[in-house]
Amino acid sequence: TAAREVRLDGLFLLSALVNAHDVLDLSTFPPLGAPPYRSVYDWTRASEEDQARLAAALAVPLVDRLFLGAVRNLLAGAASVLHHGPDHRSLGFPGFPVRVQRRYGFAHSPGLTPALRRTYRTTDRRIPWLVRAAEGKGEALRAEIDRLAEANVLRQNTVLVHGTALRAEDATRLAAAGASLAWCPQSDRWLYGTTAPAAALRAAGVRVGLGSDAAPKGARDALSNLAAARG
Repeated sequence: TAAREVRLDGLFLLSALVNAHDVLDLSTFPPLGAPPYRSVYDWTRASEEDQARLAAALAVPLVDRLFLGAVRNLLAGAASVLHHGPDHRSLGFPGFPVRVQRRYGFAHSPGLTPALRRTYRTTDRRIPWLVRAAEGKGEALRAEIDRLAEANVLRQNTVLVHGTALRAEDATRLAAAGASLAWCPQSDRWLYGTTAPAAALRAAGVRVGLGSDAAPKGARDALSNLAAARG
């Protein structure tokens, strides 16, 4: 309501980043495990054994962890975030540091979410549905795309997260389905030593958004993933 002038002489004014994938409530966690791993399932089992660090991180109340995750994004220049986890009313509080997509569906992954179809909302195809798929290396992980198709959840609002086991020849299939990819190159390379074929996917018409993923998976923030994508 009041006029305010800010001098930007000699500075650059840039538009804010959009973080296409984060888990806001895991921002108090340190990097977990001892990479490299073959799959997200191997990493999950290993990280769950680190009970001491898990307990310390989870001792912070959920609402505070979500807030700290938002601050982590804001300090990296991201003003909008797609959160991969249950919605929480605090994400819409006035003064919450970043804008968070509130209408979405999600599954953890095909291997840890047996009833994939139940997590997918069919009433509105504009609502994004997130799933960690083909996260790791090898044909078994790549075949998770077949599982999504068989469950009829490889659709125009499907957001695949990671996709490190994908090959360039999968790009046409994803483009035909209208699916998109949340690309997290920093955590991908830290955990698996590889990342999704983002250039081939984009060339085929697949929408690719840059995400950070969570701190326990070796990711710093959206800005460091921007640097990883450039590399």
